[in-house]
Amino acid sequence: VTFVAGTDLGQIIALDAASGELLWLRGYLRMHALNGEHSNTQLVRNLQTQRNRRLFFRGPLSTLATPEALVVAPKDGAGVLALDPLSGKVLWKNELLSPRFLLGAASGLVLTGDETVRALDLKDGSQTWEYALDLAGEKLEGQPGRAGTCLYLPGTENLHVLDLRTGK
Repeated sequence: VTFVAGTDLGQIIALDAASGELLWLRGYLRMHALNGEHSNTQLVRNLQTQRNRRLFFRGPLSTLATPEALVVAPKDGAGVLALDPLSGKVLWKNELLSPRFLLGAASGLVLTGDETVRALDLKDGSQTWEYALDLAGEKLEGQPGRAGTCLYLPGTENLHVLDLRTGK
């Protein structure tokens, strides 16, 4: 049995749960807060503020463990990574994706969520489908839930129910 944890120090570690022995250590690109105060344009200041909010207001996300991959979205890191459970080797990464939630894995898909829910192929990280709550004039108002093949998204006004295999 293996215990995997993000350190929020640019490293993900795997330990043998019985002995505590280090099995592997994987580094990732850490993100740092940017200070837009010294920028010469309002656009750059606004982009830096939005980026900082997404990065630092995202809570810690548990590792999503499947037999094929460990999917992580480190709080201090850029994007989502899938690691080989035995070696820690990076299988794929998407540095542009910074979800508030890792919703689970099913049918060969990894589900990530914030105002847009995305299904990524577990093998290569390619996007299979997406569902944008903000196009419906809503925001995600809480932790999404899952039961069977249904994904439940609590919106501002409605509860959205999707088939997790298709996003419809």
